Formats: sequence, C-alpha cells, structure tokens
Amino acid sequence: DPPYGNNYLDLVLHQAFNCDFIKKDSMVICEHSLDLEIKKNNLWKIIDVRDYGQSRLTFLINIQHS
Repeated sequence: DPPYGNNYLDLVLHQAFNCDFIKKDSMVICEHSLDLEIKKNNLWKIIDVRDYGQSRLTFLINIQHS
C-alpha cells in the first residue's frame, strides 16, 4: 500500500510467508510501485503481475506451508 518509498516490502513478504497464518496455495496480492520487482523465492510463486497507472499488483501463491 502507498507510500511506496519505504523499502519494507521484502521484509513484510518474508514475515508473512514464514508465519502459519497463510496456508499453502493461499494467494497474496501485493501492491507496489512499477519500478519494484518482486523476485522469485522458495516461499512463494508469482502467478500474475498487473500494472494500473503508477501501481503494480503482484499475485503470489504460498508454496511452503501445508
């Protein structure tokens, strides 16, 4: 969620996907700036990326927890 310039996205995603609140195959939709790319990870799989104006939505699926 805006404002985008605070560089917390990587930390927040790792904490969210490492907890037991997000079950396997759950979808997380992350809103971020166009110039930020979420990299592949062993915790999630990127299934879609959509641009809307100056924002980007990245759709992630949890692949770690059961």
